[in-house]
Amino acid sequence: MRNLILIVLISALVLTGCGKKKKIKEPYLKKYFDSCHVQGSFMLYDLKYGETTTYNAARCKQRFSPASTFKILNSLIALETGIATDENFILKWDGVKRDRDVWNQDMDLKTAFKESAVWYYQELARRVGVDKYKYYLKECDYGNADVSGGVDKFWLTGGLQISQAEQIDFLKKLYAETLPFSKRNITIVKQIMLREDTLGYKLSGKTGWADQKDGKSIGWFVGYLERDSNVYFFATNIESSHPDSAFAQSRIDITHSILNFFDLMPTNKYSVFHRRTFVSGDTLNYRIAEPLAMDSDKQYPCVLFLSGSYERGDDNKSQLKEFPNVFLDITNRRKYPCYIIAPQCPETAVWVEMPHFPKCEMTPQPGKMMALVLQLMDSVAKLKTVDKSRIYVIGLSMGGMAIYDLIARRPDLFAAAAAICGIGDTSRAKDMAPVKLWIFQGEKDNLIDVSNARNIVAALRRAGADPKYSEYQGVGHDSWVKAYTDPELLPWLFEQKK
Repeated sequence: MRNLILIVLISALVLTGCGKKKKIKEPYLKKYFDSCHVQGSFMLYDLKYGETTTYNAARCKQRFSPASTFKILNSLIALETGIATDENFILKWDGVKRDRDVWNQDMDLKTAFKESAVWYYQELARRVGVDKYKYYLKECDYGNADVSGGVDKFWLTGGLQISQAEQIDFLKKLYAETLPFSKRNITIVKQIMLREDTLGYKLSGKTGWADQKDGKSIGWFVGYLERDSNVYFFATNIESSHPDSAFAQSRIDITHSILNFFDLMPTNKYSVFHRRTFVSGDTLNYRIAEPLAMDSDKQYPCVLFLSGSYERGDDNKSQLKEFPNVFLDITNRRKYPCYIIAPQCPETAVWVEMPHFPKCEMTPQPGKMMALVLQLMDSVAKLKTVDKSRIYVIGLSMGGMAIYDLIARRPDLFAAAAAICGIGDTSRAKDMAPVKLWIFQGEKDNLIDVSNARNIVAALRRAGADPKYSEYQGVGHDSWVKAYTDPELLPWLFEQKK
């Protein structure tokens, strides 16, 4: 049952994500390492918003042998020095049988990179020479730049070490093409790094595996993901004292699982949403979806979605559980391009404080969570690509209650609202009247009695407003299911303007 727990929260807030660097520790990621029976750490850098997310942050700064992830820089050096002419540069197999059959043949650069052929890159290294490696390692600020252990082994069993944080710094420079290599050679390496190229994203990267002197095996997967005009750099590092046959695949599986957790690799309808945090001492997690094919010279409507009590938490995901799918339909995204903001109410909080619930009496000042939401929306409204005359709000259950509170306090902010199975303070109907309102209610709702909707509709009409009202006969509390399928919902909402 949707539980309405009242608490007091501390809040003093500013919007982050507008270029301000932020570090986020993400404890939820531990389960992905546990499921593969390995220890490890993960780092993700969001280029557009300057946000770094880590799991096991201290370990992300610890250096390990780069192993085959060094093939990224090794390829650049071989190309820049002219040892390799291009991605099709072939080296003859030396005839030595190795564990992987695919290595036992002549290979070109792109195939050797893909198959992580150690012998190929060792031969390149012997031709490049140690002096060139010393120069480029220093110029690229790559890890500890230690080439001890042999010119063809220093990145495998020698002195070269690098941390996940340093891997990401290197990849950022590679992507930005600020490394000391020609644009041509950087382009070639970017091309051979590409692992997946789908309609929704591109994934580039390199794996690595090294056996340490302490007996542990180290696994790497580093790279970057491109999607929605943004780039996400990642570095996964795992370790095991007794690696099993799944160890190599675990590097990739863990990375994919984490990227899926953040909805960065589109696997579901919610992949259009990006995780954000509104923070200054206290925090409010929220998701934001940008307009499809957004033009930075245009302005777009913005829809605020407020979820119910069942969707509370701190995973910044559950609030999308009952989000109206109609907004995510590709046809509608093309027809009604808009921003969508979906904050998540914490587990022990409520959107609206009602001291005498179920009697609805608005408090003189907004509650802590409501103040937080309003400040978030004021910040969003300042974006140059947001049409301030077309800001809307939709909410259900606890979120439906919040709508009445929002529009009564800030009728200047919202052009229209769709309130589903909520209750409102009828004495504030005059304050709500300037906002176009569509109210949805189930006639058999056993949590929010239908009389609440009827009373607020009557009060609004007495105040001179003309709210739309849809009452579904025989429907219980989940009246949003019917409301979302109303073919007039989106046309009505997006035609409203202040």
